[in-house]
Amino acid sequence: MPAAPSTGCARRRCSAPRAAVLALCAIPLARAPAARAHDRAAVAAAAHHGLDSYVGVEQWPGAAPPRGAQAARARSELEEVQWRLGVSDEELAQMQGAFGAWSRANHRSYASAEQQTRALEHWIATELFIRRHARDAQLAAAMVGASGGVRSAAQLDLGRFWVGHNALSDLSDAELSSRFGTPVERIEPRARPSAAPRRAARARDPASLGAPAEVDWVARGAVGPVLDQGQCGSCWAFSAAEAITGGYFLATGALLPMSPQQLTSCDRGGPNGDAGCNGGLPSNAFGWVKEHGICALRDHPYSSALGSAGTCLTACTPVAALSGYVAVPPRDEAAMLAALAERPLSVAVEADARSFLMYKGGVFDDSRCGTSLDHAVYLVGYGVNSADNTPYWTLKNSWGPSWGEGGYMRIIRGHNLCGVAQLATYPVGVRPCVNCSAGDTSGGADDGGAGGGGGSSSTSLVVTVVFAVIALALGLGLGLGLS
Repeated sequence: MPAAPSTGCARRRCSAPRAAVLALCAIPLARAPAARAHDRAAVAAAAHHGLDSYVGVEQWPGAAPPRGAQAARARSELEEVQWRLGVSDEELAQMQGAFGAWSRANHRSYASAEQQTRALEHWIATELFIRRHARDAQLAAAMVGASGGVRSAAQLDLGRFWVGHNALSDLSDAELSSRFGTPVERIEPRARPSAAPRRAARARDPASLGAPAEVDWVARGAVGPVLDQGQCGSCWAFSAAEAITGGYFLATGALLPMSPQQLTSCDRGGPNGDAGCNGGLPSNAFGWVKEHGICALRDHPYSSALGSAGTCLTACTPVAALSGYVAVPPRDEAAMLAALAERPLSVAVEADARSFLMYKGGVFDDSRCGTSLDHAVYLVGYGVNSADNTPYWTLKNSWGPSWGEGGYMRIIRGHNLCGVAQLATYPVGVRPCVNCSAGDTSGGADDGGAGGGGGSSSTSLVVTVVFAVIALALGLGLGLGLS
């Protein structure tokens, strides 16, 4: 191990800061503050023991080997990384080799040795977190098998899913923050506490709602390909475009993916409050599409992955229109399940937990995932895990197919985990449009009931109130958004 750097904390007497909570407001990378070197390292430094072996491939993948003074500086920076993460010379060499293989597989290249070293540090911190999660899951399994063993509920939760590397593994906190937006909890009416547990229990039992035991809109052909929003905070546009795609499928029987790029480029800077790569709300986007229509993905493909919202393309011809949207009563997973049985939904989650970012498979059930919504996704089904009978929702993300189960996540159902039931909406009256660019809003009946709660008058009243509160909050200029 190298000696401790001459500046900063004296050896181990003071620790690096805990992993910073990701910025709530989406920040373009050009203006993002420099990530603190210790931010991600501290989470992993306490859990580096028992590392597996890797076969070294190369020490400087994606960049020319440093020479002379540059090499000396790179060695110094690498030694600081090694000291912060608490890894041995052998472990560092092994991880450099693994990082090289990951870099090639993900087509990574770095402009300088310094940039490469920073990326390596973030990658190693991610690797240490992945290994710690695996050890915790193994410990949980051992505790379950031990007779009379006292076990941690949190560890048991972790045993239901696993984490692994994906395209986010080498990103800094500042880079990750560009994928998130502002919490929207302030605009949500509070659910009645006495009703919430009962409704959550019903969400775990679809039969009690007269709903199918499982629903998979992907298998039904209503869901388009998995895309990657990249460094642009445009998750709201993806979620909205996906929901309109689903509505179009229900209306026509045809899968015609809609354009998130059109929403990112065109629905910004106006009265709706959406802000391109700086976040927005799917409900705002539905309002914009009601006025302008939306083009197909094939005619307006995604181009904002590098963080620029781009120029609004007026040449594409809108192919779909809608009449409005419905908000499912917040925190009511029974109402959300009933609505999901009829159509896919736009929802929001808090996605900044490390376990969420590095999710690879299984039923996600990390109680440390909060409910301060910062990321919009697409709810496409529900079911029960055959291995342990855990009920789950299936959501589709916009972080590419390397994340999760090919771009999807199964998340435990009936617990409002990550706030998944707090902001569910869906468009109504989706149809092929005629003269959409001229503001056509006529024709086509709404394709859904009130709030997905079975169409009762009481549910309709609740949905009306929810809709009014959200509209009022947005009208007050709170500038809220998801990305």
